[in-house]
Amino acid sequence: MTESRYPRSLIEPLLVRTAFPESYRIMSQRYVGSPLGTTPADSRFATRTGNYTVLHAAPGFTTAFIETIVRDRFTHRLTRKIALREITERV
Repeated sequence: MTESRYPRSLIEPLLVRTAFPESYRIMSQRYVGSPLGTTPADSRFATRTGNYTVLHAAPGFTTAFIETIVRDRFTHRLTRKIALREITERV
């Protein structure tokens, strides 16, 4: 066991199977072949060096759009524009 990993035997009894509602996921077109795939990345939920990944999805399209395309990009900006390319490159 490394310091950054818990033994599966301690975690397994605590896991709960959950059904999620129909959700939206907006992502780059290059990942269309594996829409449920995830890769390590630095975000507010995980780190590239962590031992897990995060699947981002939202129950509503508006939330998915804001979280994927808009989030944090307009902070301290007077002009608030999104290029059409930034939308059409996603699925």
